[in-house]
Amino acid sequence: MLISGDNPIAGQWNYDDENRKKMPKNHKPTTPFVFNNNVSEIVQEILKTDIKTMGTIESNNFIWPINRKQSLEVLDFFVPECLPLFGTYQDAMAPNEWSLYHSRLSFSLNTKMISPAEVIQAAIAAWQKEPEIIAYNQLEGFVRQIIGWREYMRGIYWLKMPEFATLNFFHNKEKLPNWYWTVKTKMNCLKDAIKQSLTFAYAHLELIPFLRLSQSFNFLIGNIQYF
Repeated sequence: MLISGDNPIAGQWNYDDENRKKMPKNHKPTTPFVFNNNVSEIVQEILKTDIKTMGTIESNNFIWPINRKQSLEVLDFFVPECLPLFGTYQDAMAPNEWSLYHSRLSFSLNTKMISPAEVIQAAIAAWQKEPEIIAYNQLEGFVRQIIGWREYMRGIYWLKMPEFATLNFFHNKEKLPNWYWTVKTKMNCLKDAIKQSLTFAYAHLELIPFLRLSQSFNFLIGNIQYF
């Protein structure tokens, strides 16, 4: 994957130094491609089972793909509209912007409506066709998120579970503060990050809002809980 023999095809393995840009103040990201699916029947079934869930939902206006056709539509939108700036702003956060240039394909991947191989192949094909539009650092950053993070950790999960779920390297033991569920905190960066996930049941990329904000705070206070 992106190699020639034993070497990276573009000369280096990692382009993170090009992928840490702040979102410019007046820059407006691409409007996310969403659906308005009616999932009322399924929502009622879930409510009857008393299953605990995260996120808010309009049952007649569900924004996520619910079948393979819609999943492919999201992929077909992401590649030309978002991939050209994905790497540049992959670590960025911006107020009131919940998706930026991210693919939002995790739901489709997690529910097996689309495969990691399909996603990667589509991205590589687009780069090969239009390298002047999709720079290599954009492609490398995206491929690494799918293969180097998502699929790697999926492999660790199957290799190490169930013990993996009980690991507590830092010996943390504190509970989450109540404002993790109410969003009533004066720490604005945490408020935005948590509100995003409580609203959409989603946090982009390698969970930048949680990985670098929420989880850093958790470690400082001695909390073990992951999202």
